[in-house]
Parts: sequence; structure tokens; C-alpha cells
Amino acid sequence: SVICSDHFEENSYSTCRFTKHRLLKQEAVPIIFSKTPKQTPKVGLPSSATDGNNMQPDGTKQ
Repeated sequence: SVICSDHFEENSYSTCRFTKHRLLKQEAVPIIFSKTPKQTPKVGLPSSATDGNNMQPDGTKQ
């Protein structure tokens, strides 16, 4: 899994004394999440290809 820095508080990081880069602390836990997740595009068949197809995920008809 990958999670971006937006989900961590500033105190979840330490600074490398040589490069001055921020490093995520080993014990850091992501705690910041938006209340409304971004809508991700759905990948699959166009809606016209599935219209009238009342199949359930297990392969049975509705």
C-alpha cells in the first residue's frame, strides 16, 4: 500500500541531519483523512453494455 504525506501530522516526521530531508518515523500512523473521498474513475464496460443485465456477482440472475 502507498499513502501520501497528507495523511500524517508534522510530528510524524524527523529530519535527516545530513540531507535535511523529512523522514517518516517508524512508529508513525496515518490519522488525517478527508471526510469526502475523491471520486475515482470507474474502469469497466460502458453502462450501455450492462443495461438489462441483471446478473449478480455470483453469476445468478436477480
